[in-house]
Parts: sequence; C-alpha cells; structure tokens
Amino acid sequence: MTDSGRWAYLDGGHEGRSVLGISFSGGGIRSAAFCLGAYQALSRQGLFQRARYLSAVSGGSYIAGALTVAQGKSDAEALRGEAAPWSRGSPEEWYLRTHLSYLAPGLTGRLWLVVNFVYGLLLNLLPLVVGSYLAGRIVGLVYGATIRGIGRPDGRLVGAVAWGSAAAAGLFLAAIVLVGVRRFFDKSRFRAVPGERPLRRTATALVAGSGVVAVLAVCLPLLVHLLGVALADDPFWVGRADDLGSRRLLVTVAMVVGVVLLGALAVLLMRLGRARAFQGVLAFLSGWGILAVPLLLAAEGEARSGWDPPLDVWVLLGALATLAVCGFCIHNRRYSMHLYYRERLSHAFVLKRTSSAGGVRVAPVPYDDEVRLSDVGREIEAKRRSGLPFPELIVCAAVAAREGDVPNKSWAASFTFDPCRSGSVDLAPLVETSELERTHTRGGSGLTLPSMMAISGAAISPTMGRFTLPALRLLMALANLRLGVWIPNPFRRGDVAAPPSRGRSRVRRVARALATGWREPGGLYVLKEAMGLAGTRGRFIHVSDGGHWENLGLVELIRRRCTHMVVVDASAGGRSPLQDIARAAALARSDLGAEVRLDPAATLPSTETGLADEPVAVGSVTYPDGSMGVIYYARCVLWDGVPMDLAVFREKDHQFPQHPTANQWFSGEQFDAYRALGWEVAVALAQRANVPLDQFEGGEGDSEDPAESVLVM
Repeated sequence: MTDSGRWAYLDGGHEGRSVLGISFSGGGIRSAAFCLGAYQALSRQGLFQRARYLSAVSGGSYIAGALTVAQGKSDAEALRGEAAPWSRGSPEEWYLRTHLSYLAPGLTGRLWLVVNFVYGLLLNLLPLVVGSYLAGRIVGLVYGATIRGIGRPDGRLVGAVAWGSAAAAGLFLAAIVLVGVRRFFDKSRFRAVPGERPLRRTATALVAGSGVVAVLAVCLPLLVHLLGVALADDPFWVGRADDLGSRRLLVTVAMVVGVVLLGALAVLLMRLGRARAFQGVLAFLSGWGILAVPLLLAAEGEARSGWDPPLDVWVLLGALATLAVCGFCIHNRRYSMHLYYRERLSHAFVLKRTSSAGGVRVAPVPYDDEVRLSDVGREIEAKRRSGLPFPELIVCAAVAAREGDVPNKSWAASFTFDPCRSGSVDLAPLVETSELERTHTRGGSGLTLPSMMAISGAAISPTMGRFTLPALRLLMALANLRLGVWIPNPFRRGDVAAPPSRGRSRVRRVARALATGWREPGGLYVLKEAMGLAGTRGRFIHVSDGGHWENLGLVELIRRRCTHMVVVDASAGGRSPLQDIARAAALARSDLGAEVRLDPAATLPSTETGLADEPVAVGSVTYPDGSMGVIYYARCVLWDGVPMDLAVFREKDHQFPQHPTANQWFSGEQFDAYRALGWEVAVALAQRANVPLDQFEGGEGDSEDPAESVLVM
C-alpha cells in the first residue's frame, strides 16, 4: 500500500455539509431481495432520495445497479409517484420474482449452463495441456538420449538419479555458503563483501535451481521410469490388453479418473468443511495431476521410442501451432464464466420500461446495448439538477495484489467503480471511468455496468483476497472455476492498446491485431491465478468480488467522509455473524485512521429462540481530524415483534433468514420473505433511529409528510 493511499480520503466537494451514504452488502440473491425491501421502505420515507452515495457489494450491487439503470434510463414521469421503478408491487419487482432462476432457467437454461461450463473448461485446459504435452516430449527425448534403459524393467537409473541428487544438493549447499559469507564476513568488518541484496538474490536463484534440478533429474525420471515399467509386458496384462496402445489407453483413463476423483473429493470436503489439511493435499495432487498426466505420458513415449523425424516433426509443429492460436486468439475472458454470469445478471436486473396499451411493461435492456456507468451517471446527474435526486453508485470490487503492496496474507485491495473515477486509491491515483470503459481490448472485457456488477459478485475465484485457499488455487484455476476477470491495468494506462486506426494499411492493422492479441490474458494468466502471482504491476490486473476485501461497502462511505451512513447488512455470518461489520471497523482504523464505535450485540439471534432483541444498532465513526459521523446498522435478522408471516415462514424454512450465499436459486416464496424482511428492518430503523432528514439536500420522495425533519414511521 502506498503512503499516499494509506490515509487517502476522496474529496466529494461537500466539506462542512451533512452527507448521507447508504451501503448494500454482499450475499447473492439473498442480499438482492433483502436490500430491495430496504430500498423500498427507505425510498417511501424520502431517505433514499437524500443519500449522496450508494455503495454496493456483490449481491447488493445487483439491486443497486438495477436501481441506477432504471433511474438513468427512465423518463421523468416514470420516476415519480407510487409506481416508480422497483417500488413495492412494481413491474420490475414482478419481473424479478418470475425470473429468480435467471442463472439457469428451466431445463434449457440448465443445459445451456452445462454446455457453457464444458466449453470454457476445454478451452481453459487446451493451451495448458498442449504445453504440458509438448514439454513432456522434449523432456522424454532428453531422457532417452542420456539415461540408458529408462522406462524398461531392466533399466538402471541409479547413476542418473545419484548425479541429479548430487547436483541439487550442491546448489543448495552453495546457497548455504553464501549465507555463511554474509554472516561471517559482515560488511561492518570487511567493506569489500557484497551487500545483502545481491547475495540474497543469488542464494534464491541457487535454491530455485536446486529445486528444478531435483524435479527434472530425480523425481521426473523416476516417475517416467515407473510409468514405463507399468506399461511393459508382464503377467498382469495377460488377457486384458494385448498391445502397447491398449495398455497406454487403459493407464491414461485410470490416471485421468484418479485425478478427477481426487479433485471431486477435495471439493466435497471443502463444502462439508471437514479435514482441511487432507482436502488441501487432495486438491494439490489433483491440480498438479491435470498437468502431470500429459507430461508423463508424452515423456515416457518419447523416452521409449526415441526421435521419429517424420512423426515427431509434425507433432511438434501441431503443438506449436495450437499454442500460437491460443496465444493470439483464445483469451481467457472468452471462456471464463464471467461472460455467462454477467449476461444472466443483465437479463434479470438491467431492465427498462416500455409503455403499451395495457400499461407499463418492463423488459431487459438488450445485452448488446452497452450500458456504461459513466453515461448513466451523467443522465442521473442531469435529473438530479432538475429535481429528481438519486445517489451516486459505487460498485465495490477487489483487486488481487501481492505481498508488499498490501498487508501480509490479505492478497487484495479495494477497487471501486463509480460514474466519475475508478480504480484503487490505496495503490494508485484513480482514473476516469469513461477512459477505462473505452479501453480497447479483446475477449469480452468491455466494462459495462452489468460487467461491473458481475465483477463485484465474482465470489468464486482462485484468488479470493482474504478468503484465498492456496491449496485449492491450482485446482480451481484449471477447472475454470473463475468468475473474476482480468482487465487492463489502469495504473499502467500507456500499456493498453488504443483502437486500431482505419487509416493504417492492412498489413499494419493485421500486425497490430496480432500484437494486441498476444498481449491479451491467456493460459499464462490462468497459471498466474493458480500460483497466486496476480499483482498490480502487470499489463492486466485481476478484479473479483468486493467481499474478498470488505463485504459491507461501509469503508467506501467512510473514505468519502459521509456524516451519516445507513448500512444494510444482508450477509450470512455463519459461525461469526458479526465478522463483516468487525472487518469494516478494522479496515477503517488501519487504512483510513477512522475509529468506528458500534455495538451490534443486540442484533445477534438468541440461541434459544433464534430471535434478536433488535434488528438495528446505532454507532459512530470518528475521523482523524476529530469530526464525527453516525452509523445506522440494519441487519438481516428476525427479532421479537417481527410480522407473524415471517416468523411462521422460519418454522417452514429453518435456514431463513440466513440461507447460504451458494444458494442462488430462490423460490418466489423465499424471495418475498427476504424482501418483506428488508422492508420491516428499514421500518424498524426509522422507528428506532432519529435520522435528521432536514440536514441533507432535499429530495423529491414519497414520504407522506415531507416536512418532517426526522425520519419516523
């Protein structure tokens, strides 16, 4: 984290005035339904219209993005009165209720999801498997020429393994000697001794070289030899396979099935939350096994048969051609699940109104129509000046970062999109959102508002910030379990290609297209995710779910120095139900120097009744200059006095109101329950907290008594 970003606040031009901010937390469709109900109640009382900022994370960004599109794309008349977009009983609400299975609607939708996943999996593995196979052919050729009898029952590897072990040990001992040089001949006594940095780099290179030699000269030859022995003629194969091709096919199938079973078992144990150490071992073996199978098979075949000029030349050229096509044309954004995810979100939430003889109808904005946040922001600003106020949307995401740029083991920093500026203020100055949206890239990387919503909700990713599971990274990356996306690095804008000029010659356009395609994220970037090497200094950066950094959006409101903040928390805490608000308070202190004082204990459900004392809590934030802010915390919880139908629904559905975020297929009844609970919690907030409406810039709301200076119901 840079010194300038560590205590950075964003100047909103409202110094000395009361500023209201509202945040919608993450939580998938659960959060979208709950936050929708909260919005409807807050809007009815005129509070939502007086907010300056709307900060949203993950599932909260679904409904926040939908509200923003409706405000920007609807005419003035459609935004007034009880029938305003997304109000209670509105056509938008009805549309969402009837499209809750938007991720995979019906049998056709489920098959479409499966086909999309398989397509992405195959393209994801293609360059990696081909590259592994090609490396295996080369390695096997070297082994066949240097190690006599490798892969044969009578082969002897003792000499080769001994030499490899000695070389690996020698390199490691050389690194130890360098440490001794540094420690015994310190520069304070002998000025001619090199400093620590060059010695450390040399020692690191020696240790890395020792590991490479150990793998290539000891471990891999042994594995290739064992595989060759297993494929040799012996009584085990009698009556089962009469030729080498059949035996190789059988062994290949066995190895692939074994790798798949190991991965499936690791994922199952992860879902069950059991045997964490064992699941890590299984995931490690399965992930590396995906790459090891083609490498070992290719190495064994080449070591056994030797170089066959006609055949091997064509195999080599075919593999290189495949890698070239993948490098120039097949970019991982084309086959990651991000494109599918954002398309489905757009279909369910990015709606526009149309007038017909029967009244008002809603329909999704065509997916091919680019809904840009900067354009919608300008439309909303124009309506705000004409008397139709609406808060400025802040879509919260997280950018993958390495140790040294962010605190140890956090692996991420905040990354936000708003209509004016986007980026990570912790790492570099923000850039114009319109400039980021215009960036010319390939592979479906256009940063539309639906894309930003999908990025903010990209919960599944090999790189998940503080939730990263290093043992599972490789398996998740190779299995294409990736919703995060690589976007052009706004911190290095000069490296991002501009749209090709029409005035250039065809040859130059083709050359530029090839150069641009080669720079696009491909298989190597998948390996970066797998190895945890995604950072902020490359040509592209990896952005994912905002909850990977902070799941409430509260820190971004504090960063903008809001004086009053309504936090709508629909997160599922699990064993630590208050971890998200605690995380936000810790980040506000460490990153912004702001002290949050809030006691949400009353919002915890009783272990006996499952009901909390209160659904809301009021706290404060103290900024470094001594100024104060008020936090109104509203939590998705049942309490004593909740409406009867919600209490009865809990008897029917015991997971309510804490369904796991992985459950994204709500029934209409579940959606209605969460929406109603959001409404009731916002009503409780109005009854228990004195929010001073008259301190904020006035808005044209639906309050029954707009003259009230305090929000009460």
